[in-house]
Amino acid sequence: MKKLLLITCLTALTLSFNSCSDDDSKATETVVTEEIGGTLSFKVNGVQKTFNNVVVSKTDYDGDVYLEVTASVNGSATEYLSFNLWQNDLGSEAVEYFTYVNGSKMYSDGWSTNNTNPQVNSIVQTNSNNKLKGSFSGTVARMATMEGETDEVINLTDGTFEAIYE
Repeated sequence: MKKLLLITCLTALTLSFNSCSDDDSKATETVVTEEIGGTLSFKVNGVQKTFNNVVVSKTDYDGDVYLEVTASVNGSATEYLSFNLWQNDLGSEAVEYFTYVNGSKMYSDGWSTNNTNPQVNSIVQTNSNNKLKGSFSGTVARMATMEGETDEVINLTDGTFEAIYE
């Protein structure tokens, strides 16, 4: 009987040491890096904009890296343009979710309240080895917030981006 009790205690003790570990890895990890060099330029309703501060945020989803690119003039929080894409995706369907912010107004593609159907078309030419390069143009809209108001649509044309990040 004493041997059975001893074996049971040893088995329980062995299982308690091997059951769980504290080194579980996280599924997502976000690393924000400011670009080493790059610019983003475009026209808003015909007015030229050139942003010299490009920040690329990387989120790793179990080996698939999602990039969020945000560009502004000298890091301004009042006027910026951002878009998202998966690392290494190229072509005309690589970029998702264009957003342009100017002051208190935020314009986005892909949604509208009264069939304005804003859409930005882009072509990603380079998206590897921590380098991004491409072009874009199209429309973005600020969703109407009051009844009877219509979406405010603006044109983004002649857009180009180039960034080197870590």
